[in-house]
Amino acid sequence: MKTLLATIGLGGQYPRLVARMIEKFHHASPGFQLSAWVNALPPGAPENVVLDGYDYTPYCAKPFALRALRDAGADVGILLDAAFWPIRPIHPLVSHIQQHGCYFCFNGFKVGQWCSDIALARFGMSRDEAFEIEELSSYCVGLDFSRVDANRVLNEWCRMAGDGVTFPAPHTNINATSTIGDRNKGFVSTDPRVMGHRHDQTVLSVLVHWYQMGPLVHRPMFTAYHGKESSDTVLVNWGEIIE
Repeated sequence: MKTLLATIGLGGQYPRLVARMIEKFHHASPGFQLSAWVNALPPGAPENVVLDGYDYTPYCAKPFALRALRDAGADVGILLDAAFWPIRPIHPLVSHIQQHGCYFCFNGFKVGQWCSDIALARFGMSRDEAFEIEELSSYCVGLDFSRVDANRVLNEWCRMAGDGVTFPAPHTNINATSTIGDRNKGFVSTDPRVMGHRHDQTVLSVLVHWYQMGPLVHRPMFTAYHGKESSDTVLVNWGEIIE
């Protein structure tokens, strides 16, 4: 069973985070091949996805990094945000993916809270329907490419990443009654319940729901943010680098 990993580091501190990930894998979970696109895009990813001056290219690139693992002959592919690093061998995560066909984790929100009006129309669903769908976290995505549903999700994720419409939208909705921060504010929806748009994460959440993949896993099983890990955590996510 061939397991391959992928990450992307475009600009800013992300190349340094990728370097940290590679170093940590060498010490904590050796034996895994990691494909890292550092200030480069994986094959097929759209270039210069810019809307109202904001660059959404890195979000659109993520599905194509996972697809590149499949094209390289992986049986299991794991896509990691650059801020991850292993704290122990990741074999339990790989075993979970082999058993269930995927790894996705709960994000604690509903898709209805993080989906633009434009993307909602592309999905052909109502806002109330979107509020019935769990939003998953796309910071770590694992797929078993021997599964038909896994390949369908990945193909659709790539297709929507390349359509120039479904992924791009501001992180923060100017019409929201409640937000988490104010990053990249703009029009997302007329509905004040909508806090913003989550790009690759929003789309993936809908696709996983459509194809009934799962189960979704609760943190800190397998993955966790720094400081919230447990004995069940193999990968920790933290976007800061301690010198």
